[in-house]
Amino acid sequence: MLPYVQQMIRRFEMFTGGGIAGWSGVEMALTEGRKGGEMWDDLSVPYLQMFYIDAAMVDGARIRISTHQADDIWGLTVSETAEKAGGESDWQGIYRERVLDYLPCGDIKDVEVATANGLIDRVSLSIGSSNLQLSSGEVYPDGDETFHVVMQDVSVLVQVDDAHPRQNKS
Repeated sequence: MLPYVQQMIRRFEMFTGGGIAGWSGVEMALTEGRKGGEMWDDLSVPYLQMFYIDAAMVDGARIRISTHQADDIWGLTVSETAEKAGGESDWQGIYRERVLDYLPCGDIKDVEVATANGLIDRVSLSIGSSNLQLSSGEVYPDGDETFHVVMQDVSVLVQVDDAHPRQNKS
C-alpha cells in the first residue's frame, strides 16, 4: 500500500473520539435532468452523491473528504480546509453547495476504514446511534431511466444506516 494511502488511513482513524458539529459540501446531480432540470434524487439510488463533503468539527477544525485518482480508479482522501458553506457559491448546473443538516452530528465513537485495490474505498463513522458511510463511487444514468453505481469512481457517495440520508431521515 502506498505511503500516501497509509497516511490517509491514519488521518481518518484520528476522528475517533472527536465530534462533528455540522456537515456541508457540494452535491452532484444524478443527471442533467429530463425535461430541462437536474435530477438530484431517485428512490432507486441509495446514495447521496457529493463532489466533496466537509465536516465542521466541534474543536473548530474543518475537514474535507473528497476523492483522488490513481490510474483508472479513485479513493477517498481527507484534508483540512478553511472554507465554510453558506457564502457566495460559484457552483451551478449539476453542482450545488449544500448544508447537510440531515447527516448525523455528535461524538464519533468508532471509525472503520476499508481499502480495495490499494486505495481507501469506504469509511464508516459511528456517530451516536447512526452509521455514516462514505464511499468513492459514481451514480450513472442508464438509457431507460434507471441508474447503476460504479464503486471507486470520482464522487463521494454518502449513506446513513445503509440508506440514502434524505430518505432515511425520520
